[in-house]
Amino acid sequence: MQGFRVRKLADKSSGERVKRFNPETGDSYLADPATWDKDDPSTHVATPWPSLGVVIEGELPEKTALNTGFVNKAVAEGWAELYNRRVVHRPGGPEDDPWKVTHTFVQADSITFHFADGDVSYNIVKNPDKYPESKNEFDEGFGGEVKWEYVCELVEETNG
Repeated sequence: MQGFRVRKLADKSSGERVKRFNPETGDSYLADPATWDKDDPSTHVATPWPSLGVVIEGELPEKTALNTGFVNKAVAEGWAELYNRRVVHRPGGPEDDPWKVTHTFVQADSITFHFADGDVSYNIVKNPDKYPESKNEFDEGFGGEVKWEYVCELVEETNG
């Protein structure tokens, strides 16, 4: 199964950004000099460039596995949508107390990515979940393998 990579495009058509450093952590961030004041720590916040969109790099795979972190971020940033989204819970604790730990998974039937050059849809053929080693395993509530990925098959590509 082949994965894919995306690249986010920044809209640098107006304004300016400069690199600044957090004095406590040393981490760098982009700041808008028009709103940044060296004497006012409340203005010391990251101000990234606005988004111009997201593009896919390379060929679209017919079948791919996408980790939940990637999908969650894409959905939160608005360039992906999950259809027929639902939440499921599975026991993850030990045999004597299977619900001591609960796994929570977001599942869906399909995902559409809104790329700068058109939408791309995938059917989800295997959702993130806890997969039992045997059919009776969920009756007992323990064991199994947790998968934090969406296995997807390409549906269509619609140029914008």
